[in-house]
This record gives sequence, structure tokens and C-alpha cells, in this order.
Amino acid sequence: MDPKATRSVSKREFLNALSCATMAFLDRHTASPPVDPGLEWRFLEGNLIGQLARETLGPGRQLALLGETAITQSAEALASQEPLYEVTMEAGGLIARADALLPVRNEWELVEVKSSKLAEDGTVKAEHIDDAAFTLMVAQMAGVPVARVSLMLLSPLFRKAGDLSLFSRVDVTELVRARANEFGGIVSTVAESLRGVNQPTPSLQLACKACDHFSSRCIGTGIDDSILRLPRLNDKTLRQLQPHARISTLPDAVMLTAAQQRVVQLVKSRGVERDRTPLCQDSCRTTAVRAAVV
Repeated sequence: MDPKATRSVSKREFLNALSCATMAFLDRHTASPPVDPGLEWRFLEGNLIGQLARETLGPGRQLALLGETAITQSAEALASQEPLYEVTMEAGGLIARADALLPVRNEWELVEVKSSKLAEDGTVKAEHIDDAAFTLMVAQMAGVPVARVSLMLLSPLFRKAGDLSLFSRVDVTELVRARANEFGGIVSTVAESLRGVNQPTPSLQLACKACDHFSSRCIGTGIDDSILRLPRLNDKTLRQLQPHARISTLPDAVMLTAAQQRVVQLVKSRGVERDRTPLCQDSCRTTAVRAAVV
């Protein structure tokens, strides 16, 4: 059996499956592409932010990052009552790594560090709640008692020459616990589909636009005029257009914006947009779609 099919499901795989189970399955069962310079830079940036966060939180034990050593070392360290960094937990066919676990009496505070800035009004992104919720769920399954969950984000008030901290620490315990409970209701189904041998049946959705597999191994294969090429496409419009899949088959009566109608006209007339001028004048940032149809 393929080792990838039996290994524990990671946070990235689980969260991607919430958007598209097919994408997550193909990611899991496909060799990872070479790391491009942009992704490498994001890794370096994340590592630097993590180091600065640990300096802010104070002294603690840094644990191994990879392999069985990370799992074993983390399990042993959890028997102590000292601050722990990069704690790997595995349970129920899932694996997660907490950026920090800080002792709170006989329990722990789970801290997740993010390299994005906290909003001025103090709200946090849903993706950050999901990220922490997966880690909390795995911690609970592993028997790790978590009393509080916090996010460390870059402070909107920080100034290089000032005396304010680089980070803002936000208590998100209630939000994360609620989301972790939701995850608990679907985790078995999601994990089973990812660890199985049969690819989940795909459906056209906005997540397909950024999917590396859409045009090569999924329902976009061989389709040069997918409706996903329409600018400023939203969920409501996509649901309306889904039965057609291709721009060239869209009926004339379908309701579209002016920019979207222009793309349809280009495709149906076998035209090509030769420059990168925006397709609309109303502050549309979407660049022109090259709509050549062979």
C-alpha cells in the first residue's frame, strides 16, 4: 500500500479538504513540486517570526520538528510543566504541531503564531481560527488538557523606533473551541476520504481557480474556456453557471457583469485579449483573460 495513504493526515491536508476534498486528495497523493523562491521566502519569513515570538514568550524547551523523534520527544516533554515550543502531537490518524504550549497550572495554553497583522478592530481571520482549531482538536484527542488558546499576530501599533511589542496576543479560546467541535463532527469522514485509495468526486467551485490539479488531473482537463476564467466570479454566479462549465456554451440570457460579458463575447468570437489591460473600468483589478480557443 502507498505509504502516503496510511500516514497521518496533516493540518494542511485537512483544512484544504474543507474547500475541496479532491484537491486535498491529489495533493496528498502527488509528489511535492520543487520549492520556488517565493515559497522559500515565506518559509524564511515564518521562521523569523517564530523565533521573535519565542523570544517574546520567554525561555522554553525547543523540540524536534520532524519524524518520529518529534512525536516521541514531544510526548515525553508534555509530562513536564515547562514552556514548550514546536510540540508535535499525533492521535486518531491526525498530526499537528503547536507553535507553543505554555503551562497553566496543570493544563496548557496553546499559542499559534502568525506572520500577518492583527486587524485594527481586533478581529482575527477565519483561517487562523481554523488553523488553531485543528491543532486543538488533535491535542484533545491526544489527551493534552488545553485551558486557553491564543493567537500571536503582528501588532498594528508597532513602530520600529517605538517601545510597543511587535506582537499582539489575542485570546480566541471560545471561537477555537467552537470550531474544533465542528471539526470533530466531520473529521472521521474527511480523514477516511484522504487516506483512501479512491479519489473523491470533484465539483466545480471557486477553489478550483487556484488548484494546481484543475486543468491537468481534474474536471478542467482539456477545457480552455472554463467559466472560472470570468473576472470577479463569486459563489452565487458560479452556482448559476455551473451547468454550463464552458464560457462558449453560456446562453445569451445569463446575467453577467459588463466585464464578464466582454470575456464571453471574446471567447464566442474566438478572440484574444492581447494585453493585460483590465477588462472593466470600474476599478476592476482583474487582468484581461487570454481567451483564445483552439
